[in-house]
Amino acid sequence: MQRFSFVLSRGWARVPLALLLLVGCVSSVATAQEAPQYSEVKPKWNKSDRNQYQEFRKRESLVRDILNARAELTGQNQADFQEFIVRQVFAEMTSLSELGELANRRREFLRERFQMPNSPKAVHDYLVDLTFRTMQVICARNFHPAVRCNAMLIIAELNEVESTGFASSRTPPQPLPAALDFMLAQIKDPNQIDEVRMPALIGVLRHAEMNRLLGQMGVVQRSDTEQREFVRKILEVVYPIAEQSDPPEGRSLEGHAWMRRRAVEVFVALGVTSGRVVALLDEMIADTDAPLSLRLTAARAIGQLPFEGSQQGYDAAEAARHLASMAVEACEAELAWWEEEKKREETAKLNTQSLGGEYGGGAGYPGGYPGAESEGGSMYEEGSMYEEGGYGPGYGMYGDPAAKKEEKKKVDYRLAKTQRRIKHVLASLKHGLDGNPTFAAKTSAVASKREGESPPEEAGILLRSPAEDKALVKSVADAVNS
Repeated sequence: MQRFSFVLSRGWARVPLALLLLVGCVSSVATAQEAPQYSEVKPKWNKSDRNQYQEFRKRESLVRDILNARAELTGQNQADFQEFIVRQVFAEMTSLSELGELANRRREFLRERFQMPNSPKAVHDYLVDLTFRTMQVICARNFHPAVRCNAMLIIAELNEVESTGFASSRTPPQPLPAALDFMLAQIKDPNQIDEVRMPALIGVLRHAEMNRLLGQMGVVQRSDTEQREFVRKILEVVYPIAEQSDPPEGRSLEGHAWMRRRAVEVFVALGVTSGRVVALLDEMIADTDAPLSLRLTAARAIGQLPFEGSQQGYDAAEAARHLASMAVEACEAELAWWEEEKKREETAKLNTQSLGGEYGGGAGYPGGYPGAESEGGSMYEEGSMYEEGGYGPGYGMYGDPAAKKEEKKKVDYRLAKTQRRIKHVLASLKHGLDGNPTFAAKTSAVASKREGESPPEEAGILLRSPAEDKALVKSVADAVNS
């Protein structure tokens, strides 16, 4: 009974028997070895054993019949269903030898168990509840960080109502409300690891995006009061992440920037209009010590957030200058990158020449590689098997030389990379300067009141600019766009 104290202390006294079996198996594995680093659960059936595999397929067939309404989820069927999901499907997701397959197992589970068109609602709800409670246990115990991350990603995908319909008639899913509360709690928990916090933040973003999408489609999930509470409790957790410029102990700057970017995306999905959020985004843009990726995410958000009424004290001209300076910084960074690439290539060339002269790849070395000059002349000389004439007129060993030369005409990889990066930077800055009016109107908290009206012709900093600054902001936007 001592091995179940963790679960009971968490207030999960009503956890199904199969979950208690899961926790029991974890404890037995953990104590059977000498100081294991992580726990794992042994699946009930060994599929490499012929007899056990037959039992596995028999149980799998029953689970599929229940999901497709060909068998009832009652009595022994329910016990067998629960045992298969927890002791086999979920247990396989804890195996240390199968960490590379976690993503595939997660996708397979979500696709095959929750997307059955004939699945009864009672079966769906039972499986959602069983999955949710089991994944909570995995998130909290000493499993491998990748296993715990995978469990939180599954929680993030759980729905109260699944997506239905096809093509234009398809409806989006309605995420599980209880999952949102759990994810927010894990993000706030100072004892939780980042490998769980980060997927939890992804899940919160999904809930916010689905809330926006369902609202646009006219699906009423919550009353006005409940909607305000939904936004409030998310911002209460997410805003401090976006606001914290320095990473906490144990978290890299890159990882912290990633979390702050997801927090900014949550702001956009919620369509918040508060001045403090816009002010925070301006601070991110102006922070030259912050990663460029974060500043660009903040710039795009400025162009996507709705704007209601006047914003006292907003310096649009200063905000536009910060965005313009980011374009200059990005170009300077590209020039520095080109210089480093040139140095790297020169070093590699010198190393190649040095190795060639010593080990037989260079000119003057007897029996050099094809193309090297030797006393007998080039192996690529006219008429050789490698050149035109070796296998008939116009065709050498490797085909038509002219055609091969044409195939090798490729864009310099350095130039292609630079073009893509600069294009991304300028597009983000342009978005922040004059924005996406249609998107901003749709994300507005009062979008429903504007139904039938044309969206504003301005967005981003331009929309927030006082009359005397609009010309300046517009000129900067035009310069970036050109």
